[in-house]
Amino acid sequence: MKRYSVLLTKKSRKFLYKLTLQQQIRIASKIDKLENIEQHKNLDIKPIKSSESFRLRVWDYRIIFTKNDSELVINIIEIGNRWDIYKK
Repeated sequence: MKRYSVLLTKKSRKFLYKLTLQQQIRIASKIDKLENIEQHKNLDIKPIKSSESFRLRVWDYRIIFTKNDSELVINIIEIGNRWDIYKK
């Protein structure tokens, strides 16, 4: 069974700390499930077009990440509101 290491960028960590405790817990639980992404097939993950990134849907928020299978690392690039995250 593969177990990935999850790394957050400074920007994503900063956004997460600005949220309420309930929102932080909800997002953190999904991030924890990314470590065992092979077991959690029920996560709402889709690839982003014209990019090697993926998005994970958590309530009104989106987590944008990349997955490196050879090094077993998931890099969380950005966490944001669903209406703001794709504008960049």
